Amino acid sequence: MEIRVYDKNLIFLGVVEDFKSLIWTRKYYEPGNFELHAAGTDKNIQLLQAGNIITKRGAKEAGIIGEYKDQEGSNTNQIVRKGNFLGSYMSRRILHYTHNFSGTYEDGMRYLQQNVEAIPLLELGEKCGDTTQVCFQTTWKNCGTMLTKLAKSSGLGYRVRPDFRKKKLYFEVYKGTDHTVLQLENPHVIFSKPYENLNDVTYTYDDKKYGTVFYVGGEGEGEQRKIVRLVLGEENGTELREVFIDAKDVRQEELSDSEYEEVLLERGREKAADYVKIESIEAEVEDANFIYKKDWDIGDLVTVRKKEWGITLNERVTEVQEVYEDGGMSITPTFGDALPETLDLSED
Repeated sequence: MEIRVYDKNLIFLGVVEDFKSLIWTRKYYEPGNFELHAAGTDKNIQLLQAGNIITKRGAKEAGIIGEYKDQEGSNTNQIVRKGNFLGSYMSRRILHYTHNFSGTYEDGMRYLQQNVEAIPLLELGEKCGDTTQVCFQTTWKNCGTMLTKLAKSSGLGYRVRPDFRKKKLYFEVYKGTDHTVLQLENPHVIFSKPYENLNDVTYTYDDKKYGTVFYVGGEGEGEQRKIVRLVLGEENGTELREVFIDAKDVRQEELSDSEYEEVLLERGREKAADYVKIESIEAEVEDANFIYKKDWDIGDLVTVRKKEWGITLNERVTEVQEVYEDGGMSITPTFGDALPETLDLSED
């Protein structure tokens, strides 16, 4: 496999020589990341400078070098480079002032990209055509954070795709395909022991932060405060789990009462994405029956069965880790939402 290096203007600089390993982690709802280990040659050190961009043949993503470490000793001489994919450019921008939007999620995400300080070479790509509707308001928020919240709320993914020939970057919102056994329109994709395509399985379940009914508080004080109720699960009994969401930053201003309520409900839906049951399977998969990037890809919905544990999940592929090492490649997808590395209870 060839790892190519470009500068920030997408000018080709060269090819990495003698790389030891590459971990290429693709993510659906947010930018992915990479970690590269290579020989500490003069050429590699010159190529792999902070801010330069690396990619691999056939990839729709590319990564920006943002962290590195050089090691030299009696038994080793290697360099390590880490970074995030190009979509992380969006996290370098703030949405200035207040923005109100009503339309489709896809158009809303494209609107955010168009209303930040310009990113060189970046323009809108083709639309995926999703028609799911949304109303939202944002004031002085990080653009990347808002994009991820809208992505999780809608089931859409986003990325910044490079075109090295045209020297352009394209902001794209995209949608995975449903390959689960619950539908009949598309070919089924099943990962299970009988299919001999599921190895080293880790199943995770966590409901400690799960919410079913959300109260979203807007403008006002005390009994005069505007409160809307969002029901996403059980409304009574021991399974009722209530959550209050402070949305005082959402202003009515020129919005009608119904528009303001819808904006508050959307804030609730955004926050509710952080209060779900965490249920996921991480496993190394084989291309025995279903070929990666041909039969299934990042963002697709697939069926995963672990009969011995009594588990059948119809989940989205939210992450795929590709590992290139010793001349081989392994693929480890995450089906469903992985447990967050840190528990974020903030309202931002």
